[in-house]
Amino acid sequence: KRLRQVLMNLLDNAVKFTTDGFVVLRVHHAGFFPYPLALPNHHIGIDSADGYFAIAGNPGSAANLTFAVEDTGTGMPTARLNKIFEPFQQLHRAELAAQGSGLGLAISRQLVALMGGSLQVESTVGVGSTFFFSLTLPVVNSNPNRQIQQVATERSQLYERLTILVVDDHEPNRELLHDRLSMLGFHVITACDGEEGLHLAENHRPNLAIVDLMMPRMNGFELTRRLRATATLQHMPVIALSASAFDEYKEQSLTAGADFFLSKPIDFRLLLQIVEESFAEA
Repeated sequence: KRLRQVLMNLLDNAVKFTTDGFVVLRVHHAGFFPYPLALPNHHIGIDSADGYFAIAGNPGSAANLTFAVEDTGTGMPTARLNKIFEPFQQLHRAELAAQGSGLGLAISRQLVALMGGSLQVESTVGVGSTFFFSLTLPVVNSNPNRQIQQVATERSQLYERLTILVVDDHEPNRELLHDRLSMLGFHVITACDGEEGLHLAENHRPNLAIVDLMMPRMNGFELTRRLRATATLQHMPVIALSASAFDEYKEQSLTAGADFFLSKPIDFRLLLQIVEESFAEA
């Protein structure tokens, strides 16, 4: 419960003060070791069907995890970084808009300390902020019937054989999709416009394409039509993305040959469900 509250506080703070770009939660696994001795063949798995992040390991061992919440918000000057963790810190209105009240961050730092960690922050004005902390957590077997390790291993083995092409002119969106899909084991290639995307598709023959509709040089509608007109790519599943949820964009993308349409911001769980369904039907 403490970890959940901390992550929710940090994500809420990041979303509140990020008007453009992205907010992302990263979890880094530094390895297992005995808790209070290391056993082989442990790994982290993500059970996408249920939305759980889980560690598959023997009860009695421990995992060292680093959690980081990164945003592309307004950022903060170095002189203010320590003060944002002070409860009831009085801030000027301009500072309040950039940093928040500090109360939620103060509580989060205290909760992380109670769990044996230290909440830290790195920030650059105009670039964004990253709040991060590391914890040593015991591995417990909360539900032996879930068979998390088997599910994670089977999916990982499937994903490693599949290539996904991501085409989006907005770099943060490309990086986010690349990172999230790569983390699950997919081989991901990216392009910044339709022309580059078509070139990569013809040369790499990906298993699936995720295509933004509004791009320079060649937009997603034209790219999808070109893919459908290419004999070696005409049956490749295409997922169209757009910041506009208007029905006309959805209809135009499906008419061009897309199999699915998703509006931004992307619901990653829904995206992964569509990806899995596409491969299951292939």
